[in-house]
Amino acid sequence: MELMERIRVFKRTTDDWYGNYKIANDARVSDLVEVSVMQLSPWPLGGLTKWRVCVWGNDDCGLEIDILAHDEAMKIFYQVIGWDIVNKQKLESIGFVAA
Repeated sequence: MELMERIRVFKRTTDDWYGNYKIANDARVSDLVEVSVMQLSPWPLGGLTKWRVCVWGNDDCGLEIDILAHDEAMKIFYQVIGWDIVNKQKLESIGFVAA
């Protein structure tokens, strides 16, 4: 099985992710997080593939959720990138946990 590369999108946040991404020389977009979805290696037993949707600041603060079904992972990814503002409390309310 070929692994899917990670898909990344940067979204606005009002939380402190202990380092938010910033766009150089653009004060209008100063607080961003990276939202990504990726396929993890197949599990050794049973050959199941796991998917991960995660949200990270630019250092070591992140939340993530692991899912067995590709369609469900993509549904969550699209849900999160559809939000105007991506914040920790809202992510935790749909099952994200500290990474």
